[in-house]
Amino acid sequence: MTPLNILYLAEHLDRSEIHTFKGMAEAGHRIRVLTPERNLQAMREAGDAVEVIDIPFKSRMDRTSIEIIKQQAQDSTDIVHCLRNNRPIANAVQALKRSKIPLIAYRGTAGHLSYFDPGSRLTYLNRRVNHLICVSGAVHRYLQSKRIPEHKLSTIYKGHDPSWYLNAPAVDILPILGRAPHEFMLGFAGRMRHLKAADLIVKSASLIAQEPPMDYLLVGEIADPQIQDLAIAYEGPHGIHLPGFRTDAPALIRHCDAFIMPTRDREGLPRAVIEAMCQGIPAIVTEVGGMPELVRHEQEGLVIPPNDGVALAQAVERMRDDHELRVRCGEAAKKRIETEFNIRTTVEKTEALYYRLRGN
Repeated sequence: MTPLNILYLAEHLDRSEIHTFKGMAEAGHRIRVLTPERNLQAMREAGDAVEVIDIPFKSRMDRTSIEIIKQQAQDSTDIVHCLRNNRPIANAVQALKRSKIPLIAYRGTAGHLSYFDPGSRLTYLNRRVNHLICVSGAVHRYLQSKRIPEHKLSTIYKGHDPSWYLNAPAVDILPILGRAPHEFMLGFAGRMRHLKAADLIVKSASLIAQEPPMDYLLVGEIADPQIQDLAIAYEGPHGIHLPGFRTDAPALIRHCDAFIMPTRDREGLPRAVIEAMCQGIPAIVTEVGGMPELVRHEQEGLVIPPNDGVALAQAVERMRDDHELRVRCGEAAKKRIETEFNIRTTVEKTEALYYRLRGN
């Protein structure tokens, strides 16, 4: 097939997106990425074949960004693809008003879209957006509920590669714990706000059988003040550790025996769970959003109802006390990423979508 000229717009970047650029370039396509200067260091991982252009994205109606997009799109561009965030989409919609170039947007979460909201009409619900890539089936179904036609929707999982995490430098856990870890450690990684239910993790510690003692390693920025208060107030035998935001979170989670993500609502496909699964760590997740698509009950981990502290405690106890379950689910978790959620599949499915839209 004829190589494509693809223009990406990205305010923020993660490793999966960077390796998607790299995979597309290796497939012979011309790749340009419009992204703020702060992302240039991270973009080096994509390789020299990917052209990077600085763009400010100061607002949803940034004249400078709109002009840069217009100029770059005139260069025989086949596809414009916006990755996450509202600013790139809103600016692309304005820049490409009179263009017929297919415009793709990505949606990573369910909720917060309304035809009564001007911001939604400027971005995801704008008619100029030709196609929406959904991170999970749950997001796909949510967008269908917003009367977006099925032909404008695709579900493409964000791919990963276990080698990204297994080859990373090890991190010493002893300074964080202040002692040797207990035999079982449960991990969490993410911004600790009400939606993510990290408070429920801490509260459930009092419901866990005291023997044998275990450790909780909760990594991330604490946006919900009660979490710190709950951890301080806890007087049981289990250790609750809050190291805060860390850029090496995946390496820290490698020390854990199981991972937990008890999100209450509106979850797409959490990267932190995938990073744990890449390292062969079984997961406990709630039946929210795309998480049951990723973690199947009794296969890669355990799936529990949201907002249920008792169910959470029971799942943690079971995972702690059943070594065979942990090993079986951990092996299945890594295999699931390698086979169903890998970066090669993401690149192949995205490329096929580009050709379909370009053909139309």
